[in-house]
Amino acid sequence: MFLGAPRLRQSALSILLLVAASAILVSCGNNNNFNNTLGLPPQANPATIKVHVFVSNPLFSAGAGSVPVLNVVDGQIDLISPSVVSIGATSPTPGMMVLFPNKKKTLVFSASNNAVTAVNNASQNVAQDSAGNAETLTLPGFTESVVVAPDNATGFAAIPIATISGQSPGVVNVLNLSGNTIIATLPIPGARYLAQSHNGKSVLVLGNRPDTVTVLTPGYSKLSLRSSGLGSFQQR
Repeated sequence: MFLGAPRLRQSALSILLLVAASAILVSCGNNNNFNNTLGLPPQANPATIKVHVFVSNPLFSAGAGSVPVLNVVDGQIDLISPSVVSIGATSPTPGMMVLFPNKKKTLVFSASNNAVTAVNNASQNVAQDSAGNAETLTLPGFTESVVVAPDNATGFAAIPIATISGQSPGVVNVLNLSGNTIIATLPIPGARYLAQSHNGKSVLVLGNRPDTVTVLTPGYSKLSLRSSGLGSFQQR
């Protein structure tokens, strides 16, 4: 009997520890899991998300239909939040997104109306200018590549099918993102993809022309790089 008592006490202690550990796990789970309904997928708790990730979703289920939104995901635990960013008024088909250098806004491109719209990352709403208007503008055509300059007010968009009279198709639009306007249109035949340098002082433009890269500088002058062996620069 005396031999059994310590074992009994040890078993009871193990049970208590297991219960305590289970309580801690349940508590942690409730902190991160906003949806505790049996049979439904877990969701992130909007109040505890520290790393917000946007996912463009043009077909978010809403009742009997669907609406365009940005879903919000907890980047630390990879769970979707029930919160969404409503952008249907300016972006009917949200797709490509570009983060501003200061990380305060996200630029969203909508292919159905060729619009780019800025979203305020903190408030998770469409950004507004000083007059209370949505920060959005319409491009002259479809784009696959947009970059935002370090000033967080200037953008560049490559439009491969847009034309200027007397020029082959392809332009780069310079955007005033805070003023919702296109401030310059640069004729660059076949312009399709953009790559900004680490310091933002130049933007590479790549497109349909073989062995050709156009370099944009802050003054919007152009240099053409034609690759041949190690490559050579030719100013034009």
